Amino acid sequence: MKKEETLFAGKTLSIETGRLAGQANGSVTVRYGDTLILATAVITEKPRPGIDFLPLLVDYEERFYAAGKISGSRFVKREGRPSEFAILNARMIDRAIRPLFPKDFRNDVQVVITVLSIDNENDPSILGMIGASAALMMAGAPIESPVAAVRIGLNNDEIILNPNMSQFSETRLNLVAAASDKAVLMIEAGAKGKTMDNIPGVAFCHSGKVIVNPADGSCFPEKLDDLAMPAWEKLPFEKYGRIASPHGVDLSANKFRYAPMMTSRGCRFQCAYCHISREKEGISGRIGRLRCHSIDRVIKETEKLKSLGVEKLFMEDDSLLSDKERMKLIIGYFERMGLNLANVNGVNIVDFFNKENDEYKVDKNFVEILKQAGFEQIVFPVESGSQRILKKYATNKVLLDRMDVVGLMKDISDHKILAPVNMMIGFPDEDEKEIQESIDLAKKLRDAGAPYVTFFIPIPFPGSKLYDIAIAGGHLEQNFNPDLLNWKRAVMKNTKVSPERIEEIRDRANEEVNSEDHLRKRLEDSVGFRWTSGNQNQK
Repeated sequence: MKKEETLFAGKTLSIETGRLAGQANGSVTVRYGDTLILATAVITEKPRPGIDFLPLLVDYEERFYAAGKISGSRFVKREGRPSEFAILNARMIDRAIRPLFPKDFRNDVQVVITVLSIDNENDPSILGMIGASAALMMAGAPIESPVAAVRIGLNNDEIILNPNMSQFSETRLNLVAAASDKAVLMIEAGAKGKTMDNIPGVAFCHSGKVIVNPADGSCFPEKLDDLAMPAWEKLPFEKYGRIASPHGVDLSANKFRYAPMMTSRGCRFQCAYCHISREKEGISGRIGRLRCHSIDRVIKETEKLKSLGVEKLFMEDDSLLSDKERMKLIIGYFERMGLNLANVNGVNIVDFFNKENDEYKVDKNFVEILKQAGFEQIVFPVESGSQRILKKYATNKVLLDRMDVVGLMKDISDHKILAPVNMMIGFPDEDEKEIQESIDLAKKLRDAGAPYVTFFIPIPFPGSKLYDIAIAGGHLEQNFNPDLLNWKRAVMKNTKVSPERIEEIRDRANEEVNSEDHLRKRLEDSVGFRWTSGNQNQK
């Protein structure tokens, strides 16, 4: 037998295994005060064929004897149907543990929570969540961490953890949260005393109608520095090392610790295909607008990353280079800390130019600064070779007749910075001539030094302007399944160029513009290819 104890909210929480239910794959008892539950888990050896879901069954069993009630010999001895309370608790436990399993896990899993003793003070359902995950861990389930659970109450503006029964009857808040060591898995909450009519940023159902309260400034911090520090210590650095290509950056040849960082949020442009294009208006407020962390906050985050052994950063900013002077200060600090930059999530071509007398000239000094900062790769979002498409869908952020993007590519390449290009083809009203303009520009950029060009098909993300355009133009059905969206398939219909033709042109452009070595290496460097190969080599 093995027993672990910890002090939680002023009481002892203990988990014990090896005493009961030895024939189950995993079993534990969990005690909090004088409330005691037994959690058992059983998993089949083989997956169930012919299903596309996780066959997880959670039972929450109540017993009269747990409260000291033992009926005489004339009571009905067969099991009755579970109470509503038991059904709701079983569902709550299911929601807490189901996200822990791999998406493709198909083995039957049965978890049974039996209340052995209840002291009328401590809630057994919270112990059930804790015990269920512990039993699954004992059973060898393919989950990475157990679950911690807590009930939170609020009395007289004082937060109470795991309120007892008397406190619970008076609380204005009933919130249950379950989390692993990496993420919050489930939150269930109810409150009394106030309506939701005046709460901004929420949608709720009342009298059969959905009521939406738009977000306002109170929903989001005006200053990014008010956000909590990122919990980088929770990142699976070892897994990043095995995958060896975080965010598409091939790190397989250099084994160093990498981490993502974000010094700003949002973007000053509002491209129709961008997933945040509607996050600058409407019910979500203006969370997509460009905001920046202070330099002091960036320094604090950098020091934390350095203490975790990080050597290289991937910048998650959507508009990292929008403020060049700020970026120069940040880069200088990174250099002093001995940190290099691997890549950046988002840049805008215009930021590589200086505007002088209404003319755009390549900012060669800035390119040199980026090289000294350790940038190995910067993805160029040229987006299109058609100015009409750029104006309609990309906020006209690239002026092809005034910005020498080919000359910029030559300068970037001369500094030994890889600058792959992103091109988008297949907008609803784009014709084949405009698509060919993008292919022709891609060829020029390749000749100027671009290592490769990726041709994307626009995705009408729900919530983006392009989605609204697609719905209004009959290019998507109202009930379209968003799970079908991906960069490789033309999902919009009734477009000027048919979806089948768009994919055909895309495939031809890939072969015409990119080298055979690149196409082969792209496959070999893909995460799925290397992960499969690695597993086969381990067998």
